[in-house]
Amino acid sequence: MKTIQMQKYCPKCKSYNVERKKRGFIRKTVLGFSPLYQCYNCKYSFTLKEFDKIEKNI
Repeated sequence: MKTIQMQKYCPKCKSYNVERKKRGFIRKTVLGFSPLYQCYNCKYSFTLKEFDKIEKNI
């Protein structure tokens, strides 16, 4: 998979090298899950909502 250099970083290891995970049709439309990202270095999965929550606490 290709990785995307984002302005946001992994909350666990602070790496900017993350990738967006693919979601199925049901998760996108019916369940309305937010996009999921995975760090290429430590393999930690997170959402941007989770990242924003962590960033506000700093």
